Amino acid sequence: MKLTIAFYVFSITLFILIVVFRYVWGKQNIKGRLTSVAEVENASHGVKTPVLQQFIKKTSIYFESSPWAMKQEELLVQAGIPLQGEEFMVVSLMVAVVSMLTLLLLTKAWLL
Repeated sequence: MKLTIAFYVFSITLFILIVVFRYVWGKQNIKGRLTSVAEVENASHGVKTPVLQQFIKKTSIYFESSPWAMKQEELLVQAGIPLQGEEFMVVSLMVAVVSMLTLLLLTKAWLL
């Protein structure tokens, strides 16, 4: 029973992660990402960004110099995924925490 619940939690979390990636970052290629970064730096600061994207940007500052984030960014660029390494790290941690809390609430195993 617990294995079934864990499978459902994993599947739902994976689905949510895919939806978030498509919503927040869209279907940009690497050139589009580099162009948009240059445009944002040159544009005025009056443009509103989604709350989740702002949170990820602000939180990712803490992971910029991490060797793991740098290696992940290299792999993300090779894969054509429009994320920076530190952003990927924040999203991964968020998915882990949400999955853990969901599993905790579903199984009621408070010691977990």
